[in-house]
Amino acid sequence: VSAVGVARVTSATVSVYLVGSAAGPVDPLLITNLSVGGTYAVINLSPGKYVLVASSNGHGCLVSIPVVVSSADQVVEQDLALPASVELEVTVIDGAGRGIPRAGIQLTDEASGLPVPVTLKDGPSDHRGRLVAAGRGPGVYRLRAVLAGWTSEEARVKVLGVAPAGVALRLRQN
Repeated sequence: VSAVGVARVTSATVSVYLVGSAAGPVDPLLITNLSVGGTYAVINLSPGKYVLVASSNGHGCLVSIPVVVSSADQVVEQDLALPASVELEVTVIDGAGRGIPRAGIQLTDEASGLPVPVTLKDGPSDHRGRLVAAGRGPGVYRLRAVLAGWTSEEARVKVLGVAPAGVALRLRQN
């Protein structure tokens, strides 16, 4: 696994998702961490189509192109180059436009439907409803606020290489 300006990333997580599973892309089939040299190995996968998601603090998150495994002993080499990190500023508000504290967010890659790991820079939303999600790379995402007892609207966010303008998410109390 490599990243912009870094030959090898030495601390990252690679999650493996089976494409087309009946359960959908909700939970990873397998999660592995990088070795000291910045490499990873996933062994004994059944034949099928898989998507790899690499993430690392301080770098963007990458959803790979599908990888097809035709036999359990097949070796596939897939370099995962993490994009530069972009911070996404989100404000969580109620119907009257007031900030809602203690909310988190969920991010989903629009193309694959896979969940994207989110690192909240300073924790959940503050008293004004503001929070910052760090480590997103270019892509189109579905964004939703999360707070027990509330229902969130969903926003479509396009990240190109620079952070988009702040995103406001409205919550409705259940």
